[in-house]
Amino acid sequence: MLSFKAITLSTCALFILPTHALPSNVEPFPTISTKPDCKDVTFTLGASARTLGLWPWSVDTLLSTPLTTLFANGSALNYNFPISQTVNVTGGYCEPANGAHSRGTMTIEILFKSWSMALAIQMHVNWAGNGFSGIGRDGQDESSWVDYAVGMGHPTLTINRLERGKSSRIDPKEMQFPLEVELVHQIIGQASAGMSPLRNLKFDKIIYTGHAYGSIIGNNLVVRYPADVDALGKETFPSWFISTLTYNLNLFDSNPINKFVGPAKDIVPERFASYEQGWTTFLDIVTLQQFFYTPKIFDPRALQEDFKNRGVISIGEIATATAGPRAAFGFTGPVLIATGKDDLLFCGTGPLGSRADCGNATSGQVANTRDIFPRSRNFEAYVVPNAGSAWLNHYVAREGIQHVHAWLREVGL
Repeated sequence: MLSFKAITLSTCALFILPTHALPSNVEPFPTISTKPDCKDVTFTLGASARTLGLWPWSVDTLLSTPLTTLFANGSALNYNFPISQTVNVTGGYCEPANGAHSRGTMTIEILFKSWSMALAIQMHVNWAGNGFSGIGRDGQDESSWVDYAVGMGHPTLTINRLERGKSSRIDPKEMQFPLEVELVHQIIGQASAGMSPLRNLKFDKIIYTGHAYGSIIGNNLVVRYPADVDALGKETFPSWFISTLTYNLNLFDSNPINKFVGPAKDIVPERFASYEQGWTTFLDIVTLQQFFYTPKIFDPRALQEDFKNRGVISIGEIATATAGPRAAFGFTGPVLIATGKDDLLFCGTGPLGSRADCGNATSGQVANTRDIFPRSRNFEAYVVPNAGSAWLNHYVAREGIQHVHAWLREVGL
């Protein structure tokens, strides 16, 4: 049994005005004399999970069906298909160059990426800044989550999902969130036990941070493994969940999946010619922007780089992601929900290109996420100002990163 602090992140879009001020104890972006000390790491894991039975349907059929129709008519679609996989999961581990950890404790931030911020072919990209969202004094990239966390004394582990980086690639119909939950659970267990490739360090405080799809993984992690948090029977470690309660089903009701994505082997053959048809990618840069970016409040180069280096999404991830967040009745730790005011995917009611309103810290979609964590002893919501879903690629990245880490300090991390 292990104890950990689980943090998930689903970032969203805000249009104009900030709705929640930064805590009074927010510190400037930390100045670090040297870049974090980073290295590639590989976890070899064996995992079993019960997944959605997609085998009766061809990939063409799945792609041509609206997701809501797929689930409404899919009485056979339930999580009763067992799979077992032995895989390599790669990532990037970064720590303070001087070895100084926060408050003398062994705390690590585990970072799990979204679908849109697709640059994880590198070691810790999409959490390490893009050079477009804010450069501070001495040329430091102030959109870098990794730099900020390490500057605060927190090592980071950026996980490459299966297929990303040098992680294993499996059948895209089997690549679903239940399997990914099991893999993250094992990584957390190894890090807590001091039996991981992270220099065999034993971390007593683990913060799980996920962006968008990564928040679905984190939500289901504590639904399935609430005892991980209370295992020692001494302290329920605080956790931060940036997640959302529902999806904008109007995006999917009458639109087949292939309106948004298609087989990566056909769309980007120079990179994905050898991939099975069930590995998909965004059709065009306009679709990517409308899902994840709010107009005029990000550097266009960030979107261009995101699209140019976009990764793939398995048909299994698409099908199971729409199952949505689940109530974590067994989880009692503190929760921080952060999302954007104009996040179309999670808070919108209209089609692509329309605007959304996620409310503010006390009312609306963000605040309603409290229902996912009914037993949380310390719930807080934060609406990220002036950003789309991929807010680490927006000008507001620095403010959002500061707010999150100020909250972590407030809860003792």
